[in-house]
Amino acid sequence: MLLFLRKSMKPQSFLPRMILALALPLELAVILSVPGIVHSQPVDTGLSERLLVAQSRPTRRTRRLSFRPPSFGAPARRRGASVRGGCGASQEQMIPVLPEITPALTAEKYPTLFVYMPETVAKTAELVVKDAGTKELVYKVPFTLSAKNGILGLSLPTDGTVPALEVGKSYNWTFSVICDATDRSGDMVVSGQVKRVEVNQTLSKQLETALAGDRPALYAESGLWYDAVDSLMRLRLAAPNDVVLKMDWKDLLRSVKLDAIVEKPLIS
Repeated sequence: MLLFLRKSMKPQSFLPRMILALALPLELAVILSVPGIVHSQPVDTGLSERLLVAQSRPTRRTRRLSFRPPSFGAPARRRGASVRGGCGASQEQMIPVLPEITPALTAEKYPTLFVYMPETVAKTAELVVKDAGTKELVYKVPFTLSAKNGILGLSLPTDGTVPALEVGKSYNWTFSVICDATDRSGDMVVSGQVKRVEVNQTLSKQLETALAGDRPALYAESGLWYDAVDSLMRLRLAAPNDVVLKMDWKDLLRSVKLDAIVEKPLIS
């Protein structure tokens, strides 16, 4: 039988079959090693969700995002606004999105401030910014509210109508939901403090070369709270279904004990 097989096999077909037999396992190995290809059986079922998603994202960061407060800050009690006069549609409190240390820092001339806004029947609110030292009014503007609850960004205008925050100065800000325009004593109010600082040369160079997904961590690790929240919120609004950004958001808020609002929606 062996002699018969040797005689019947054509010499010209034998070599290609050998090459094909050897190539198939190699080709299969290469396919399994290519990122982004979905397999019916995972190669490594022990990988965490964060690592799986990170393969498709342009980021070099591998550790959890956490805020590092500046050494010169002072502890502050973060308080939510009380709900009075039937202004709120629920019993939730309005909460300033701030760490438990003051002043919170920014490197921006015109930073964005953040509050958690519960559902309310009120239609208008007011943002007031004052120089913490002189108490001089810097900015005062009304806001139109929606009935939706969520984390709201309050941006200072950059059109020249408001003076830029000065480096080294602290400013007090107050956000008031106007429940009754004829009696402002019933307003829901939250407040905070912002101080503008100058970015050092090392951080400046890091930000210039950093990928967009890495900038929030650079800000957070440098103690720039407002900038960390602003940059991460912009990324989340641009990619609301991005799992890694959702994890980053939770990590950042939980690092300053804002667990109560990590799952709240963002208001663009």
